[in-house]
Amino acid sequence: MEHGGPVIRYRTASEFRDESDLGDIQDVLLSSGLVGRWLGLLQPRFRKWEIHGAKPENYENAMGKLYEFGLRRGMPVFDERVEPYLGLLGELVEKMDAGESPYSWSYLVMVAAFLSMTGYSREEVVDSVVQHRLETIHRYTVEGNLSEVYVSPEEVGSIPRSFRGRPILNPELYVDDESVLPSIYDIYGILHSELVLSSPTARRRAEEIVEFVLSPEYQRLYPGYGVLFELNPRRFYAAGWSLHLFGYFDEHPHEEAMGRSICLDRGNLLRLNLLSRSETARGHPWFKGAMEGLERYRISDGVYSFPREMMPERGSGYWVSGRRMGLEENRRSRRAVAIESTFRHMEITSHL
Repeated sequence: MEHGGPVIRYRTASEFRDESDLGDIQDVLLSSGLVGRWLGLLQPRFRKWEIHGAKPENYENAMGKLYEFGLRRGMPVFDERVEPYLGLLGELVEKMDAGESPYSWSYLVMVAAFLSMTGYSREEVVDSVVQHRLETIHRYTVEGNLSEVYVSPEEVGSIPRSFRGRPILNPELYVDDESVLPSIYDIYGILHSELVLSSPTARRRAEEIVEFVLSPEYQRLYPGYGVLFELNPRRFYAAGWSLHLFGYFDEHPHEEAMGRSICLDRGNLLRLNLLSRSETARGHPWFKGAMEGLERYRISDGVYSFPREMMPERGSGYWVSGRRMGLEENRRSRRAVAIESTFRHMEITSHL
């Protein structure tokens, strides 16, 4: 990893070698052009389409990249950029409690998840959202019934053309602008929360949610869940952002939608890294099989070279879908690909 760029050198030193003096190598990281460009994109933009979207400047993509670059709470230049979003989350929680929020819970979850991922999980406002979602989702895993997730089109009546062909979610699963089903952002926020992982009760609930997500019944659901339907006012919109796993079934019941949803193999590297934080996931046949599958890309002892399509860096697309996976400034050479591949494999196996 000593031949890697600033990101891989810093993360290797800080996470895998436990070096105590990171001053110089951190300075190199924060002064790199790659990190500087993505830090510059993290601006206080609070409208819904500025938080969630496929553009580089959308909050979720800028934060996802900076998370993978190793930026964390305690770095002054990063704290300064993050502070407005901590303030935003506090305002949204207050308005949600008062029944006045212009945002649905999905936006609160998204903001809180990336804050949890980057070291702010002990902030009261971040913890309040993560713990609330942990309780809400866990209650459904215990009391809910996945056979009742969808309603028949006949129960809904006329459906706009753009939403036809996808299942309609039971409105009872989406109450007061909050879904009881977990989003991938929920799982990111929960599995990065220091307060969840340090509490035996909360940790057990988190593991039970992961077990629920890894169940065949959940994985058979339509990728992205389908279409949300509200009666008053009558409206339809896409749900999205379920945690489906490519290769879970030999042939998924919704194979075409599955491919669109998680971008085939490239989404799985991120999902493997996420789920490696869960003891339940690490012992699951899908996880073990996916890890074994990575071995076909081992080119020498401890060195991997994944196909470029497994680690793309696109001009447009969602970080969470695996479309923004570049860790190096220059990724053209075979050595650069091998360095990134080996680092990603090491990142996953560090939790095993």
